Amino acid sequence: MVHLPTSIYLGWISIATIANATALLVFYKWNRFGMSQQFWAVLMIILGVVVGLVLLFSRNDIFYALAIDWAVLGILLKRLAVDGSETRGVVVASLISICVLSAGVAVQTARGKIYR
Repeated sequence: MVHLPTSIYLGWISIATIANATALLVFYKWNRFGMSQQFWAVLMIILGVVVGLVLLFSRNDIFYALAIDWAVLGILLKRLAVDGSETRGVVVASLISICVLSAGVAVQTARGKIYR
């Protein structure tokens, strides 16, 4: 009974930690090693998805992965509301990430690998 809310909360905290670390670097005007903001946004999305997939397949925690999926959907919707070509990479990365995580959840569910 405790697993579901804990997994969802941990998923949100994981994404929030990545977002807060990124916001801190922006606040201190980190130079990003010469890479664009879009590159780093895509990299952070990939990092979140990799963490989600690791927990999905190692701990069979579909709820954690679904929370990550939900957060990436929020990123996608926010970027779609902004016009401009500078967000195209983030939109594509978000779409691919949602598909990959959702497919992973479907595979684990079909295999009966759900944390109980």
